[in-house]
Amino acid sequence: MTTDTIEWLENEGSDDEILHKLPAKYEVCGRCEGHGTHLNPSIGEHCYTQEEFDEAFDDDESREAYFTRGGMYDVQCEECHGARVVLVIDEDHADPKIVERYYDDLAHDAAADAEDRAIRRMENGGYDG
Repeated sequence: MTTDTIEWLENEGSDDEILHKLPAKYEVCGRCEGHGTHLNPSIGEHCYTQEEFDEAFDDDESREAYFTRGGMYDVQCEECHGARVVLVIDEDHADPKIVERYYDDLAHDAAADAEDRAIRRMENGGYDG
């Protein structure tokens, strides 16, 4: 049996909140695919036109570095912080009903975050900062 756990507070902030300790295991980080680094989001999330790319990366060395894992444009992984693995729920040893509620809660939080970002973009003229 696994000894690592992920703690989840169900109904956070309500009078009937419940602390769950879900069994967990380590898996290869999906953000960096186990490398510990990934392309810097400040440039990696920008879609370059060919003209912009040619201007920003004006020599063969910098172009190659852009596409090379662990190259000069990489940063430590934001998800695993360089550990190359992340803790995830061990669904084989967890109550499926609680796991389903946990994932529903994560999806709800993600939707709320996306809505907040959209509102900020509208308020800031398209900028999400």
